[in-house]
Amino acid sequence: MAFNQLPLGIVSSQKITAPSFPDGLVIWNKFENLTSEVGSNFTGTPNSYQSAKFNNGVFINNSANKISASSVFDTSLAQAFCVEFWYKPNFSSSASTRYPIISQPDSGLQLFLFWFEGGNWRAGYRVGETGQQVIASDSFNTNDLIHFGLVGDNSGIDGSGDKFRLYIDGVDVGSYTNGWTTSSLQTSLTIGSYWDDSFAGNGLIDNLKVWDYAKTDFSDRNIEGF
Repeated sequence: MAFNQLPLGIVSSQKITAPSFPDGLVIWNKFENLTSEVGSNFTGTPNSYQSAKFNNGVFINNSANKISASSVFDTSLAQAFCVEFWYKPNFSSSASTRYPIISQPDSGLQLFLFWFEGGNWRAGYRVGETGQQVIASDSFNTNDLIHFGLVGDNSGIDGSGDKFRLYIDGVDVGSYTNGWTTSSLQTSLTIGSYWDDSFAGNGLIDNLKVWDYAKTDFSDRNIEGF
């Protein structure tokens, strides 16, 4: 009998284990396509997939090509969260145009607003016509690869008074201390367009991860997985 053969009547069984992901991971999409490795899939028709941080990312420069995922955020996630991703802008820091990167529908509480305007990155939340935002100046060139972390905790990030922080390449570049209520919370997430389609993005997003806690350590940002 050959070494790798089993006697007649004996059946070999192998245990197949499902992939293991870190606790608190709500969405992970590598944007090789719109199907997420974890969590809600995205829908829409992006312009193209192009070279980004890890293989390809999704490129959008027209509101008609925006992509969205539904049922991402619930009330518990709105209390503490982190949205992190790599971005490859098709513009430099001298651009004067407004380029939205992440937005939510124009009603209720919009927790996730992130855009570039007038030489600054701007991130924060909006309730009707009021809200709070971080404004961070930055110097970068077209096609630079930049890692962003949008972090919020209504009870205070890491026990501090900060309720929201913006991280660029792992560095805290700005924060605010005003909290929010979660009534009329918008649960979907849109990439590449303003909520009313009045402005379009102009860059690539790669390796999006959404967490249900206020992650502040981004030393793992150069690793695609875990």
